[in-house]
This record gives sequence, structure tokens and C-alpha cells, in this order.
Amino acid sequence: MIKKILLTLSILPMSVSLFAADGIIKLKSNHSVKQTANKLEQVLLPKGMKIFQRVKHSDGVKPLESVLSQSS
Repeated sequence: MIKKILLTLSILPMSVSLFAADGIIKLKSNHSVKQTANKLEQVLLPKGMKIFQRVKHSDGVKPLESVLSQSS
């Protein structure tokens, strides 16, 4: 019984990491984020895909900058 539990616990982390990476391809771009997004959009739109919104995560941090600087 203990052997089965240990075997399951040793295999579980491997299977979780496999599922997490399933279908995700990471490529480093030689271009800026904006240029890469523009190029991606140029490829996707003619294929009938729709870009709903671009998110600039750095804009989401701006309201917190003053709060963070006060707390440090």
C-alpha cells in the first residue's frame, strides 16, 4: 500500500508539469512587444480570428505606484 502511494506521489509532479506545458509554445521575439503583437495581428486577422483587446499590463500598475512607494 505504501509503495503504491509513494509511486503515485512520485509520478504526480511529472504529469502535472506535462499538462501545464501542453499546447504552449514559447518563442523569443527579436522585436518589441508592440511590434510582435502587430505582426501576430496581421497574421490572425486574415484567417478570420478576432483580437478583442490588447492588455498593456504596465498601465495596470500605474495607479499602484504611489501606494507602493509610500509603503516602502
